[in-house]
Amino acid sequence: MEKKQLTLRHKKQRAKPTFRQQEAHVLKRLEGGWRVPRGKSSKTRRRVKGRGKRPSIGYGVPAATRHLTKDGRRLIRIASVNDLSKLDPKTDTALIASAVGKRLRTQLMKTAEERKIPVKN
Repeated sequence: MEKKQLTLRHKKQRAKPTFRQQEAHVLKRLEGGWRVPRGKSSKTRRRVKGRGKRPSIGYGVPAATRHLTKDGRRLIRIASVNDLSKLDPKTDTALIASAVGKRLRTQLMKTAEERKIPVKN
């Protein structure tokens, strides 16, 4: 992955505002994330200046860097040694499935270490 695209993604993520639900600064029970404003006279829905930003496609990151880790690797979920053999050590990082037991997990970790494949969990 190009370092230039990863730095661009990082800049875009830092510039992105926190999208809060309308009136969340007033009502304590509205601490959650974004909800679409549906009111007839809602200032946020009408995009009145100073009423908070709304999520839009322009805040997205470059498509080439989407679903990648910070170091530019793809996260691939693995559940068997066969899945591990399909990974490329230069571009992929293994993510062991939660349903994998202790015995298979240790076997996967050992195999990943032999093939020099990084494991996230």
